[in-house]
Order: sequence, then structure tokens, then C-alpha cells
Amino acid sequence: MMESKAMRMIRDGRVLREEHVPIEVPHRNAEKNELSRSFRPIERGEPGEKATFVFGPSGTGKTCLSRVVLRQLEDEVPE
Repeated sequence: MMESKAMRMIRDGRVLREEHVPIEVPHRNAEKNELSRSFRPIERGEPGEKATFVFGPSGTGKTCLSRVVLRQLEDEVPE
């Protein structure tokens, strides 16, 4: 018996791809704002910090959040 789309646990398998970057990361606004602050100089055309250290337990969304913030920075800063 085939299950309907409404019954699937994963509706869009693309979200499981490593290169997938979500539009937003729920419940991570404080972390997103903190990471975004480290890129403010770049937004103003100034040199950025030499390094930004993102740390925490495995599987908590560090890479995902970093990709979201960098994608938003790319969208906001002209080349």
C-alpha cells in the first residue's frame, strides 16, 4: 500500500542534503544575532574579525546557523 504525501514524515527530501540552507532557523534568534554581529564590519566595507569561533555539542545546528547567516550576508552586501 502506498502512503499519501500527507502521511510522510519527510515531505521534501531536499532538506536532508548537505548543501541545503534553510531560509530561517527557528528558536535560534539570539545565536543568529550574536553571529551576525561578528560580520557587521564586513557589511560596512571594513576588515572583519580574523576568526569567529562557533562551538557547541554535535547536532545543535552550528553549521546550519552559520550557513544561514553567511547566505543572508551575501544577499545584503553588494559585491
